Amino acid sequence: MLIFDFSFSENNIYMSIKNHIPNFITMLNLLSGCIAIVFVFEDQLVIASYLIGLAAFFDFLDGFLARLFKAQSPIGKDLDSLADVIIIWPCSRIDLI
Repeated sequence: MLIFDFSFSENNIYMSIKNHIPNFITMLNLLSGCIAIVFVFEDQLVIASYLIGLAAFFDFLDGFLARLFKAQSPIGKDLDSLADVIIIWPCSRIDLI
């Protein structure tokens, strides 16, 4: 017989949300990078540059919060690497590197 414990304390819910905040910031980083790619294709390089700057800020913020909250996850590590790759492509098209 399997017995599942579905009781959650406030502390457990807080801890799980706190651990996902850096992943959410990384998703904002990915979104900014993807939208920047669209603007690069539309030759709107100024807007793309602002979005790349915003993505760079999100990249800093997610790493800072992950260290602050001591939140590490395999998906977070993979998402951060993907976001870094997505940011590099528009940078190379705009000659920001």
